[in-house]
Parts: sequence; C-alpha cells; structure tokens
Amino acid sequence: MAVKFEDRPLDKIREEVIDQLVMNYSHGELSQEAFEARLDQAFDATAHQQLADLVEDLPLQVDAQYEQSKAARFEARSTKIFAGSEHSVVAVLSSQSMKGAWQVPAKIKAYSVLGSLKIDFTDAHFESDEIHVQLLDLVGDIKIFVPEFARVTCNVANIISSLDNHLEAPIQEPKVHIHISGYSVLSSIDIKVRQTMRERFIAFADKLKRNWTT
Repeated sequence: MAVKFEDRPLDKIREEVIDQLVMNYSHGELSQEAFEARLDQAFDATAHQQLADLVEDLPLQVDAQYEQSKAARFEARSTKIFAGSEHSVVAVLSSQSMKGAWQVPAKIKAYSVLGSLKIDFTDAHFESDEIHVQLLDLVGDIKIFVPEFARVTCNVANIISSLDNHLEAPIQEPKVHIHISGYSVLSSIDIKVRQTMRERFIAFADKLKRNWTT
C-alpha cells in the first residue's frame, strides 16, 4: 500500500515537484516567468498541498530520458579521489584549486603563503557528513565555495586580515556540516555559495529546453 501523500517527506515531494516543473518548462508547457515563479514557490513551500498545487495543471510527467539527463547533470562521478581521511593542499607563491566532482576527505589542511587557494565544494561528493577544514593563510587569499545544503561554522583567528562569510541559513535541512578553523595573517578569506540550487535548476532547465527545440 502506498504511503499517504501527506505522510511522505516534504523534501522528497519538493524534489518531485521541481522535476515536473523543469520537465514542463523544457517542453514548452510553461513560460519562463511562470517557471521561475513556481520554482521559487517550490523552494519556499512548507506544506505538502502548497507543492501539489504548483503542478496540478501541468500535462507532462517526468520520463526516463529526463532522469538520465538529471543524473548526468547533478550526479557526476568523482573525477579526483584523495586517499585516506585527510588531505593537505599547499599554495606557496602559487595558486591551487580543488574543484569539480571530487571526493571530499573528512579533514582538509589548507596552507596559503603568498599564494591563492580555492576550495570548491559545489559539485563535490561527501562521504562524511562532518568535514573539518583547517586553514593557515599567510599574506594569501583563500576562497571557499560551499553547496546550499551545507551548514558552515567558522572559527578563524584573524590578524590584520579580512574574513567575509556571505552564507545564509540553508533553505533545506543541512546534509553536511563543514567546520572551518585556523589562522589568517595579513590575508583574506572569502566563504560563499557559488551557485544556488535555484540557479542550478534554471540552468539545467534552459539546457534541456535548448536540446528539445533543436
């Protein structure tokens, strides 16, 4: 027997509704304005019926081709794996970056000395829900990009330095907790979301629409 609609997890319903919105927009059943408005409402919804109302008039359901396209966009396999539970990255008079679909170890030690360092968790794969990032930034520049579903706590000692934390409370229940700690001397550290889930779904929908119309 199927679980009652109102008893299903709200985030699961939200995901299904967003998929149906993308499906219908990409096939020309929704205008761009209506799609983006309904997408905003889907992310903001706090009740099952609010979500159901957003798709009740839409004719198309998600199909296998859509699922394959979504998996290719959002579930890319890791292209870089760091062995063990700890990894160090060093930028001395140079620049280093960790980005793309990489596998995140439980602990990262990052050192920037007169260098530039970027750690991008946006498309990364988290094997642990607790990630610890230890920083040492000496006359350097460190940028950290985190996914929208992450909770971030920051405990960095700044000495003649700047730390900009642009993060807001996660829209959905946090899936991973990133702990950032360390020291920054005559340096700058910037922590922010590179691309929100809303922006990612709009880009995905636009790509599907282009593919459908060509």
